[in-house]
Amino acid sequence: MTEGTVMTDLFADLPADLPPGSPIGPEDGPPTAWLSDDEWDSDLHRRLLADFPRTGWYPVLVDERAVDSWTEGELAPQPVAEIDRYDAAAVMAELWAENVAEQASYDISLEPLEPFGEACPGLAPSLDSSGIDEVVDSYLAGFEADDGDRLLLAKVARGADLPAVLGWQGDVDLPKVLTMLRSWEDRFGARLVVLGFDSMRVITMPTEDVGQLQLMAAEQWAFDPDWINQEVETLEAQVETMSGDPEWLFWWD
Repeated sequence: MTEGTVMTDLFADLPADLPPGSPIGPEDGPPTAWLSDDEWDSDLHRRLLADFPRTGWYPVLVDERAVDSWTEGELAPQPVAEIDRYDAAAVMAELWAENVAEQASYDISLEPLEPFGEACPGLAPSLDSSGIDEVVDSYLAGFEADDGDRLLLAKVARGADLPAVLGWQGDVDLPKVLTMLRSWEDRFGARLVVLGFDSMRVITMPTEDVGQLQLMAAEQWAFDPDWINQEVETLEAQVETMSGDPEWLFWWD
C-alpha cells in the first residue's frame, strides 16, 4: 500500500463542511492528522467535538509554535497499545516518588505538598461528570485564541489518545502521561481542548469540595510538578485556584 493510498483511506471519512486544510504527519511516515489552513474557529471546534462520538475525529486547538513544528514533520507517533500497559494509580505513585526524589536531590522542602508530604495520596474519587459537555462548550465559546492558532483533527477512539496518534513530543513519558489523562476522562469527564508544542489545556468537571480538590491537585503535581512549583508554589494555593474552575493547564520545559 502506498503512502497516497494510506492518506486516502485515513481521510476518506473526514467530517463534512470543513474549511480548507491538509494532512500532516511525521517527515518519514504517513499522515496522522488534519490541520486547518485558517485560524481556529470556536463554533467549528464546538460542532466537531459534539460530533466526535459519531465521527471518531477529535478536535483540538493547536498553537502557532506547534503548527510550525508539526508541518515540518516533527512528529513521532506512538502505539496506543503502549498506554494500555499502565495503571493510573501505579503511574501516579511512580511519578510522585520520582518528583519527591528530585526535590530532595535539590534540597527543596516538601512543605508545599501539605497536607500530603512525601507519601502519595492516591487517586481522587470520581465526580459526577454528566454535565461536562455543557461545561466544555461554554469554555470554548468564550475562549480567546491567539493569532496563528489552528484546528487539528485526529482519528482516535478517545480524546486522551490524540497526542500519541498525532506524534506529540512533549518532554514527558507520553504513555504514562496519557494513562493519567485517560483516567481523568473516566473519573472527571476530562476533555483535552488545547495541545501546544509543549503544553496542554484540559477541561474537567468543576468542583468546590476542598477534600476532592486536594486530591485532584496532588494528581496535577504528579503529572506536571513544574506548573505548581513555579506558578502557584503550593498544593493549597492550587486548590484555591482550582475551586469552581474547569480549566487545567500544563506545560513542560
